[in-house]
Amino acid sequence: MKRDPEDSPAPRDPDAHGQQCLIRAWDEAADGYVSYFEPRFRPWIEDAVAALREASPDPGIVVAPGCGAGLELRLLAEALPGHDILGLDPAAGMCRNAARRIHDLPRVTVRRDDGTRTDAWPRPCAGVLSCFVLQLLPHPERALAAWMQALAPGGVLSVVFWPGDLEPEGPFATVRRILEARLAPRNRAWEGTVQDALRAAGGDVLRDETRGHAMRHESAEAFWEAMTLSGPLRPLVLSRGARFVDDVRRAFLRASPSGELVHEPRARLVLARRG
Repeated sequence: MKRDPEDSPAPRDPDAHGQQCLIRAWDEAADGYVSYFEPRFRPWIEDAVAALREASPDPGIVVAPGCGAGLELRLLAEALPGHDILGLDPAAGMCRNAARRIHDLPRVTVRRDDGTRTDAWPRPCAGVLSCFVLQLLPHPERALAAWMQALAPGGVLSVVFWPGDLEPEGPFATVRRILEARLAPRNRAWEGTVQDALRAAGGDVLRDETRGHAMRHESAEAFWEAMTLSGPLRPLVLSRGARFVDDVRRAFLRASPSGELVHEPRARLVLARRG
């Protein structure tokens, strides 16, 4: 039987294939992400940086795995002027944007890296900041444990991520419902093990809370274009092909109201200290 050229073949290693698509997607999306999603995600990034600052990390380096286009690196430099900061991201496009963002900050560096090989991180590691990366990883609980174990005693981990139920209504919820009707459900069981994973790795959980902020989009069409060209749905375009994505787009637009979209998604913020 002939394969539809727009259909993606089943990968031999789903995790590896998925991460390759993810890295390529964010490489392609980097410039558009800076202009569209970064301003909309900024309030949660500021929350995560503020939580880390308020926990008063000891002297040492602060590492930001999945630093994206570098906004969090500048915010970290402002919040923790006495610390060296290292940003890591596997997407070349994100690293290029981050390097431009930090060119005037001598204590901040960025390196292309997926952020999971913590044995190569510089020491002492005083802090880890992760913004909207955890839910993208194949094994989030392992990443949390590795980041916690990379910290020096007293080091602080601040993580913000999108949970599966980030909003009951709104465009993210609409996309989720449409995808759930067409794809095998994603395993979100790890969300219930976050605190256990951190404690098992030697961490004391200081906060575990949700934070909501208003987000606006000109229209459902503008939201969809941004999501697929420079946002969280870009990996789906690469992995599933144009035919599948066009079907989802039609369903999304049918289910969406006309005019401006205003919603308040809620991200989960977790703060922990290494014992």
